[in-house]
Amino acid sequence: MNRIFSREEKGISELRRFRKERGISQERLAVLSGVSAQTIQQTEVGKREPHDSTLAKLAEVLETSVSELRGEDPVDWFESYLGLQAQGLDQLVVIIEQVSDLLSTEKGFRKLTIPEQRWRVDYMRRFATIALDSARAAAEDAHKAHAIETGEKTE
Repeated sequence: MNRIFSREEKGISELRRFRKERGISQERLAVLSGVSAQTIQQTEVGKREPHDSTLAKLAEVLETSVSELRGEDPVDWFESYLGLQAQGLDQLVVIIEQVSDLLSTEKGFRKLTIPEQRWRVDYMRRFATIALDSARAAAEDAHKAHAIETGEKTE
């Protein structure tokens, strides 16, 4: 069971900290959240561990997450998104490189064309070159943005 008070704060609950930061009394929080004042008081002193549904109500009023009420590190969704974008673009670069390599080999060239339609392969080569340049640039930008968001040094 996750406790909602942090040992680092010597038993003072995260609930109490968030409530005080927002200038809300226990009674007011009870009215706004629909959770009894007794439950809030017992939770703050560590005598009671509320259900997730209760924590969700309190977190909504306090404009935070259940995870943060439990003292867990908050999830940085933007950082996660940027990381996933960068990975996806890296995969796209690999795929386009493979297509470009296939178009560049004589064997691949023969597989993809019939003699009277070789112009299509030239068109696909140009398209692959443009797509590869764009994907590489986008991947590089995504990696830089992710590095900035995570506090890593960028070149």
